[in-house]
Amino acid sequence: HGVTGNDPSPKYAKQGSALYQERRAQLIGYLDRFESLPQRLQQLGYLTHQSGKWW
Repeated sequence: HGVTGNDPSPKYAKQGSALYQERRAQLIGYLDRFESLPQRLQQLGYLTHQSGKWW
């Protein structure tokens, strides 16, 4: 389904537990599979700069 976020549901893992941390890393790592907009623009020859928070 592709729905993701930063934190797993506390319904399935207690916050702060090893399982919670493992699932949190999986959720966050999911986004690393995709290139960012600045990366794609660089591939197309644009000069890019990213600063601040990435929402």
